[in-house]
Order: sequence, then C-alpha cells, then structure tokens
Amino acid sequence: MAKKTKHQHYVSRFYLRNFSHKNVEKRDETDLIYRLDVGLKNILELSIVDAAVEKNLYTDMELSDPYQWENQFASKELQMSRSIQSIIDKSRLVFTKTGDVILSEENRLILVDGIVMQLLRTPKALNKMQQLSDEQIPYVLTYLKTMIAPYLPDAQKQYALNYKVSNSVLKSVKLQVMWDAIEKSEIKKVLLEKTWTLYRLINPSTEFNFITSDHPVVVSDVCGNNYNMFESPLISPFTMISYPLAPDILISIYGKNNRYSFGNNKILFLYQGKDQRFVDRMNQLQRRQCAKYIFKKYK
Repeated sequence: MAKKTKHQHYVSRFYLRNFSHKNVEKRDETDLIYRLDVGLKNILELSIVDAAVEKNLYTDMELSDPYQWENQFASKELQMSRSIQSIIDKSRLVFTKTGDVILSEENRLILVDGIVMQLLRTPKALNKMQQLSDEQIPYVLTYLKTMIAPYLPDAQKQYALNYKVSNSVLKSVKLQVMWDAIEKSEIKKVLLEKTWTLYRLINPSTEFNFITSDHPVVVSDVCGNNYNMFESPLISPFTMISYPLAPDILISIYGKNNRYSFGNNKILFLYQGKDQRFVDRMNQLQRRQCAKYIFKKYK
C-alpha cells in the first residue's frame, strides 16, 4: 500500500477553536489562533487547521488500516468536544455563581478519558516514550540472544540472533502502549477520586486570560516546581493537573483536602487584579511544560 502523507492533529481542532478568533476586517470566517514560538519568541497568526499538526504522527502502515489510531482518537474526541462545550456553556450562564456545582459525573468520566489521552498523544509525550524504549530495548535484545536463542530450533535461533527492532515496530509498540495507558481503568479511578475545581475568569482581556500550548494538560506538583508527568506522577496526592478549556475557563484536579482546591466539581470566579497572580502562575506552568508552542486568543 502506498503511503499517503497525512497531517494529523495532536491537539484537537475542536479544542483549539475555543482559543481562536475571526478576522473581522476581512470578513473571513476562518478560525485563527496566535502561535508563540517560545524559543524564537515570534508570534504567528494561523488557522487552527495548521496548528498542532504533524505528518503521519499516528499513521501505522503495519496495520490493515493505517489510520486505525487516528480513528480511535477521533471517536473519543467527539464525546470530549460535546462535554467540554456543555461545561463552557454552563459556566458562562448569567445565573451561574461561585460555588455552584458545574461538573457532573458524566462530564468527569468523559473528561478523564480526554485528559489522559491528550497528555499522552503529543509529540513531547511520544518522544519520551521513545527515549524509554531506546533505553530498554538493548537489554531485551541481549536477553533474547543470550538466554532464549540458544534453546530455539536452528531456524528460529538464527532469526532471533539477527533480529533488529525496526522503526515501524517501535512506532506500533509506542502507540499501543499509549492506548493501553489511556484505557487503563486504575489511572482513571485515581483521577476521578481527586478534587476537581473549575475556574472562570470574569471579563477576560489581553492581560487576563488562560493560554494553552502544544502540550496543554499541565502536570506539576502543587508548588509548580516539577512540571511533567514523569516528575509528578498522576497518582500522587501532591500532583496538580491543569487543563485550560477556553481563555476564561480552566479545570484543575487536586489531591483530596488540598489547600489549593476550592471544592469538588464547583466553579470559582476569578477577577482581574485580585486573582491575576493565579492566572499568571497557570500560564507560566503552561509555558514551562510546552514543547515549542503556546497558543492563545489574544496577541
């Protein structure tokens, strides 16, 4: 089968659309977003179609359906998009007030799926898995050739002694490991037992808004000192997970009885001036954890 180049999003378009804007002057209906390169410090305005994409990131030509992984992600994204939109709509209702319970059990069940998926599907996470594989595979091959191959029939022995792990096999393993982690009920159970707080900014502006990135689920300790899932394990009671849903809405997941949480499934209104430091802190963590790009609504 000929390999078809395909651009695949590792941050969903439905999600990026929440941080987008229109070009009113040109009467263009394209969903645009500002992308900041944190290394080069330059800002580019581009369509969300071209943001957070990579060629054939999930394409696996070893499978009968090379786009199996992309299709599996898409099935979860549909549920996730509906759940996030319902949370945003409810949070912005005029009669919603601080302390109201916004997140339903159904919302959380869908969100926990999407959060774990988003955490693991980015190039940054996949590269970390690649690094771990590169460290472990030589040991596995050595064990195969020294401890198992001598006891195999001649044909199989020769195959084992000459076996090398191809890039396509590595990719298949990496994607399967990622999917197994997404589906792992133990991780979801731990996250569902934590305290979930929803924050909404009142009157967001260019200086008072949540940003997102090419690795939008932020995992850190509660002080923000360690900021990736390998330094702050998801199951730790001291780990905080933050996920901006829109420029004015962010979800944080804390350990039980954490002093930073406001209340389980409840919404807390934040105001410019009084709560600027909290917003700056969340955005700083986003900058630290991103691989290369920040995405935002305001230039």
